[in-house]
Amino acid sequence: MSCYPLFYYGLLFLLGISCKISFHPVYFIILTCLILLWKIRWIFSLATFLVGFAFATFSVTLPSIPEKGVEGKGIFIPESVAYSHSPFGTSYLTKGTLSSFMTSSQTWRRIPCQIYTPLHKPRPSAHHALMIKGRLLPKKFPTYVLKPSSYEVLSSTYSLAEWRFQIKDKVRHQFKKIFSSKETASFLLSMVTGEIDDRLMALQFNRLGLLHLLGVSGFQFSLLALLLEMVFKVILPGYRGTVLLIALLTTYALILGNSPPIQRAWVSVTLYAIAHARKFQITPLNALGGALIWELLLDPCVFFQLGFQFSFLCTAAIFIVYPSLRDFLKKGLPSRSFSQSRVLPLIDRGGSILAFFCRETLALNLAIHCISLPLIFFHFHKFPFLSLVYNLFLPAAVSLAYLFLIPGLLLAAIPFLAAPFLKIAEILTDCMLQVACNPPALFDFQWRVPFFTLSWALLSLTAMFGLFYERGRLLNRIWWR
Repeated sequence: MSCYPLFYYGLLFLLGISCKISFHPVYFIILTCLILLWKIRWIFSLATFLVGFAFATFSVTLPSIPEKGVEGKGIFIPESVAYSHSPFGTSYLTKGTLSSFMTSSQTWRRIPCQIYTPLHKPRPSAHHALMIKGRLLPKKFPTYVLKPSSYEVLSSTYSLAEWRFQIKDKVRHQFKKIFSSKETASFLLSMVTGEIDDRLMALQFNRLGLLHLLGVSGFQFSLLALLLEMVFKVILPGYRGTVLLIALLTTYALILGNSPPIQRAWVSVTLYAIAHARKFQITPLNALGGALIWELLLDPCVFFQLGFQFSFLCTAAIFIVYPSLRDFLKKGLPSRSFSQSRVLPLIDRGGSILAFFCRETLALNLAIHCISLPLIFFHFHKFPFLSLVYNLFLPAAVSLAYLFLIPGLLLAAIPFLAAPFLKIAEILTDCMLQVACNPPALFDFQWRVPFFTLSWALLSLTAMFGLFYERGRLLNRIWWR
């Protein structure tokens, strides 16, 4: 862990916060393992854990309230506004934080909160914080629903939530004009704004374990950063190009909002860009640790969100587990250097390229599924086997559609140049949706694990990450030698 101090301290900070907000005995096993990994720094390790615990103690107090709720008043800070689709209709969903909520006997701080407003009723503007009187109801811990009876706009404050909502709404209407298929427009909209309008599509993707393809993923954000960096290297090289790149990515991240995958990707890319500009070195795991600490400082309760859990877990799997699995697969699909491939006959060269892509895709898919499986079993208690097959090629197809969509949108002011890119993105998306939404019924079955507890999930993840991190190829020598 001495090579990845930021990642190491980020994990300890997370453990400290978790122990305060949602205690579990297994956390102490994980804490012990982390301290043993870097014995020489055990005092700093324990101090970081205690700092996380103290930070959660003084910044968050989550209420335990009855199902009927409690009356009170508080200051609500809006963070996002979106359309909420349900079998009962569509409504506005305003998410935010109650910085304080006072009842007749108690005061609570920093409560994650949601406000639902029917479309036919006036919605309070999300430009400013609100002083709200109403009833606070429990939802899924640690989220609560607030039913306002009256509110007062605090004009001295300001929030970006309304600005985000209006921009996304304009993009939504433009996509409906550009793309002829409603499903295609909804899918591509989710890739650009993170808004999922098609509830049926979300259910179909969720059934196959493909819900991560809906929305703006950290990978797509990083892909956009790579495309912009390539452009700036040509038109604006050097420090000025880096500053402009960070400014554009920050603006896009502000538009998308506080989505954990986006925040993770934005912080990681920003740290990498700054380090590259200043001629420093930063490892991917340290960048991931920086993003982890940043998100926890913004919202200590963020670790309850599935997007946070799967985003950080799968990214860590790519950096820690994927290299070992790739090395193991080289036994069956050996790698060749570029100079070796050049001298091969044309057919053999094609086979070498195919073997390369098969090895990389299989290793990546196995690493992510291996690590995410305990979390999937804990949250959903089932795993669709078709997910193993679909995740081999659909993420690549989505990324390809994204690569054509972005130039098309950037060239929207020049229609004859934008049209080919947008048309190709539409065709690719149509084909991908046909495959994803019509799975073969013969193979559409699931592995169900009804009693997989949080203890099993935490212990499994600790064992697997510890095995891959400490022993490197030990798994290969034990299982497959």
